[in-house]
Amino acid sequence: MDRITTAAFLVIFLMAARPVWGQQLSGRTAFSSTNFIWNPAMTASDQHLDGGAYYRQQWAGFENAPVTASAFFQVPVAEFNMSAGGFLSQAEAGPFKRNYYALAYSYQITPGLFRDDLLAFGLLAGWERFSFNEKNIIATDPDDALALNTWQTRPGVSFGCGLFYATNKEMGSLSENTFYVGIGSNQLWPKALVSTDDGAPVFHRSIHANATAGVRIAQDYFYLEPSIWADFGADNLINITASLIFELDQVFWSGLAYSSDGTVGLQLGYIFTGGFLKDGSLKVGGQGSYNLGALSAFKGWGYECLVTYRFWM
Repeated sequence: MDRITTAAFLVIFLMAARPVWGQQLSGRTAFSSTNFIWNPAMTASDQHLDGGAYYRQQWAGFENAPVTASAFFQVPVAEFNMSAGGFLSQAEAGPFKRNYYALAYSYQITPGLFRDDLLAFGLLAGWERFSFNEKNIIATDPDDALALNTWQTRPGVSFGCGLFYATNKEMGSLSENTFYVGIGSNQLWPKALVSTDDGAPVFHRSIHANATAGVRIAQDYFYLEPSIWADFGADNLINITASLIFELDQVFWSGLAYSSDGTVGLQLGYIFTGGFLKDGSLKVGGQGSYNLGALSAFKGWGYECLVTYRFWM
């Protein structure tokens, strides 16, 4: 898609400077290490100290497609029945850019429905700056509203919360099979993010939520994990991803995914151990994706990669 076509898309999207609700959040990555970014109750849910970074390029078939980069950490504090984490991220899509910094907290209890189950309550608080760069818009009409207006952005705070339940509180140890479910949000407070020079709101932050369910089938030295993750946005926007992950403990992992928007993904990663890593491990992996939907000619390929250090607590 050339820049003029991209500009036309944005004209339709922001037409007549009317308030618009849209998807401002980058999509969830394929890697479970980052789940707490979307549901804070899942912070260090497998009892690993975890710190790393990921990069995601969506829809590489057209110029200025969405790009997300993030660094994160999460750590369990078992003696206080809690875990904590944090992340910073930057997401760009055409003229839109979002910088986000947040801290997550999870408190865990054992409800006793199963022998070693876990129920976690999570909270997330962050600061964000959402910007709009009109220089990235190419307008063929000099009187176009996008070209004539002066855009103002509004930094502010954002909040999230979540619930997570697992039948095994040490699911990372592969000691037994684990079923889990969760619901969450990292964007609960709607507000105007971009306005014109006359103060009229143009781009709103909408409420987003998610839900997940899965089962980790553990066999001491490997596990198989089928799961479903659903994202919900304003105006009944829903995207559902089904995935299947296989991991050979401390060696490698692989996976397949399919989303309701027609995107298929293939994931592969290697786990480094020993040497300077001591009792920890370094996970390095990536996923390639391709959209098979009606807009596949524009969306095309995408990819994402992850590097993270894990240490059993």
